[in-house]
Amino acid sequence: MLTTILVLLALGGVITQSAQDDLGGCLYTPDANGHAVVPDGVTSIGESAFYKCVSLISITLPDGLTSIGQNAFQDATSLASVSFPEGLTFIGESAFERATSLTSVSFPESYTSIDPSAFRNAISLASVSFPESLTSIGNMAFSNTPSLVSLSFPKGLTSIGESAFGCCGDDSSVPSPDSSLVSVSFPDGLTSIGDYAFNGHSTLSKVYVPVGCSVGVNAFHFGWDDNLNVPLGETPWMYGRGPPPPPPLSSSPPVSPGVGAEATSGSVAAQNAGPGLAIGLAIGGCLLVAMG
Repeated sequence: MLTTILVLLALGGVITQSAQDDLGGCLYTPDANGHAVVPDGVTSIGESAFYKCVSLISITLPDGLTSIGQNAFQDATSLASVSFPEGLTFIGESAFERATSLTSVSFPESYTSIDPSAFRNAISLASVSFPESLTSIGNMAFSNTPSLVSLSFPKGLTSIGESAFGCCGDDSSVPSPDSSLVSVSFPDGLTSIGDYAFNGHSTLSKVYVPVGCSVGVNAFHFGWDDNLNVPLGETPWMYGRGPPPPPPLSSSPPVSPGVGAEATSGSVAAQNAGPGLAIGLAIGGCLLVAMG
């Protein structure tokens, strides 16, 4: 027989629920509308506090909250809405993993780093707003979030971890529709994109890659060889980092300057370069590669 031992702590503004088996529960019972309120004075939500709280649809978090522990809302499959207060600085590993009804996330300006698997398998997540303070996104942080349509990263972001946005279907227990991602914009200061970071997003047809940014193995669906600085794949991608000179205003394909061309700030795209391929330039030393 399964036994469940729940330990609830409310000392020093910290609330924690620890389940000794996988039954989970709700630290605060949602009302008839599925809404729960974490009271004022709570500064930290501990591990597994709302783990498998399937009746939770929305939650109000207090203004003084600074951290949300790992697995805190994991498998809260009905949670559709959560608003993070300013001052929140930490969301633990897998905190919202398999929160399959969550549709949008907006991080406060106090936030700097997103932990691994924090929103993994949040398959309904269609919108993410990142703060300018963000510097890193951990491994698999948003893995298998196929409902995302576009991503715009802040200027201060320097690293994106392995499989951070990899898609789709990495968990057989979660239904996974096809990718919806069509647009990604990277800041000039980005220094690394991890292995498989955006792999599986076959719908992604435009990529800006900053000069000097390290691109991992199979980081994109169409492939990328960082040693050659040239994208590889079924499409004959022509350019890697650094834009080519402006294409001639004719139907003739532009001539590639080769690898490592110097970026020219303010250059503008685009000119057709044969069937299935368009090549363009981006502002600030980034390359736009677009599949026609």
